[in-house]
Amino acid sequence: VFWIVVVLTAIVCAVFIMGIEWNFHLSKYTITSVDTAHYPLWNIPFPAVTVCGFNKVQRSQAHDFINELNLPPGVTKDLVFSDMKYLLELLEPSEQNQTKFLLLQSIFDYNNITVETVMRRVAPKCEDILLRCVWKGRVQESCSTIFGLHKTYEGYCCSFNYIGIKQEDRNIPAKTTTSGYRMGLSVLVRINPDEYYATNMASFGVKVLVHDPYDYPDLNTVKKMVSLGSDIFFSIPPWVTYSTPDVRNIPVQNRGLRGCVFPDEVNLRKMKQYSYNNCITECRENYTLEICGCTQFYYPNNGGYRLCNLTDIPCLARNKRKLEIMNPGQKDFKNENEPFSYPCNCLPDCTNCYYPIESSESTLAMVAVNNKDLIYGSGMYAQNDSVFNVYFSRFLITRYRRDVIYSWKGLLASLGGLLSLFIGFSFIGGAELLYFFTFRLYYKLRSRATVQLLLSPPPTRRVQNMSTYDSLLSHLSAQQPV
Repeated sequence: VFWIVVVLTAIVCAVFIMGIEWNFHLSKYTITSVDTAHYPLWNIPFPAVTVCGFNKVQRSQAHDFINELNLPPGVTKDLVFSDMKYLLELLEPSEQNQTKFLLLQSIFDYNNITVETVMRRVAPKCEDILLRCVWKGRVQESCSTIFGLHKTYEGYCCSFNYIGIKQEDRNIPAKTTTSGYRMGLSVLVRINPDEYYATNMASFGVKVLVHDPYDYPDLNTVKKMVSLGSDIFFSIPPWVTYSTPDVRNIPVQNRGLRGCVFPDEVNLRKMKQYSYNNCITECRENYTLEICGCTQFYYPNNGGYRLCNLTDIPCLARNKRKLEIMNPGQKDFKNENEPFSYPCNCLPDCTNCYYPIESSESTLAMVAVNNKDLIYGSGMYAQNDSVFNVYFSRFLITRYRRDVIYSWKGLLASLGGLLSLFIGFSFIGGAELLYFFTFRLYYKLRSRATVQLLLSPPPTRRVQNMSTYDSLLSHLSAQQPV
């Protein structure tokens, strides 16, 4: 009885501890650890750099645009120009001045022009903002050779190394081979305060957005300010994360267990590559389409949906808060901190690059430098100019590895160790149990039956033996002499 109690207690304890280990295996399926601190810099892309002016409507551009419009009777150019500042509401919607929105939109409809076209016409041109660009120590003939006009959450901006949308022809992002600001990107920008007409900042300058080359510059993108007359250095100590093949082997249906998604596992409608940021962007666009029946002009558009115009601003303003707190988690996730939570079912990337920014700033001195290879050389800058530099600060970077905590081999070893600890179980022990409870038991029972057969002959055999004995006795008696 004692040994029965001991064995049963050991089995119960083993099953309990194995259950804890199994639940931990399901809840903590992957782990991220440092793979190396000497990963070469040239293996990762240089970040995309997007420059957005504080001013969204350039005064001279607005005048030129109005001169090309056909105005209805009773509407003057001065009236239209005074209302052009309300175009800012397309980026920062509010429920005020609704009559102004209707008037301005009626003029655009009268000329059969979309707000997308309007915002592009009145936005500052890249060649007016970017005066001089240096990339990897080489002065570019024109900044337009490396910068392009793209839609962002800030409106139309000038982007370098951004290849995220499907309409973009280039597929390989630019890279650099070493660290230091001379091997990065340096840009001389002109602010032009006299051209400011509609701005969402109470100052003069530009915003610099640093992001992954495949990520849309959205609300969540890191932004840095470059004020008038400043010289700023944006130092980036990047780090990367990759996932092992064991992580990819987890079925996509169980991506909640792995906690991430590979870029080739999800196909987005407008973006070339899946990323956590792009997924949130498309989710925000989908929700706007659901509640207002349109999408904002600054999202990549393939012509499949109606663009929001000035008449949709009240709807956008009422739901502005909801659009800014999109829930990135799965559909069964509840955000306890917000009364509203629209689930996006987005998961982080399994492989990605991070570009944290460390900045230092000084005042741009008005002194001519006689070195044409420098961004502030040859005395090109004026009082309204600023300079910023974006570069990698490290030659060797840290790479992290995401791997499964237990593969099937590790899980087998863990559970086997627990069984061995509590009940001394092993593969040999299991084979012995199988042998003793099958083959050994069979032969034992068969041997016992054979012994019983020999020791206790059946009744039919006993009767047959007695008959033979009686016949033999009669035969012997007949042969005796009389």
